[in-house]
Amino acid sequence: MKNFFNIPDKNELEQRIQKLSPNAIALWGKMNAGEMLCHLYDSLKVASGEVRPKHIGNFLTRMSWLKKMVLRGRSFQKNVNTAKEVNPQRDGTKPTDFEKDKKRLLDEMQLYFEKAATLTPPEHPIFGNFSTEDWGRQVYMHTDHHLQQFGV
Repeated sequence: MKNFFNIPDKNELEQRIQKLSPNAIALWGKMNAGEMLCHLYDSLKVASGEVRPKHIGNFLTRMSWLKKMVLRGRSFQKNVNTAKEVNPQRDGTKPTDFEKDKKRLLDEMQLYFEKAATLTPPEHPIFGNFSTEDWGRQVYMHTDHHLQQFGV
């Protein structure tokens, strides 16, 4: 399974982000390409524990078998509402200059890659307890999902 903490998988995501253009059209969802970069940036802040969204899970989503099933999956559902803290159309980071936002995301990816092993993994807002390895898988899957959303 691909994981953000595997260097080839991280490099693949970075190369795909580099290919993204500001006029890329979403195949689904409500975000434009700039908003998606900000959403991914904010999501990394959740993975590092710097942003703590309200818990939106329930007793079912916190079941370990469900978390394992999701993390073993190949993709995320489309058109799912996201937490307001990572939603650029609500309380999340707003896009500014596309290339600067892209660079900020890539810089944050590198920073998270370097520091994740020393962090206490925060709880996931839906699934609860997450290990560093779980976060690496989730970050890969989430980033891949949004890059597919824009055809890269």
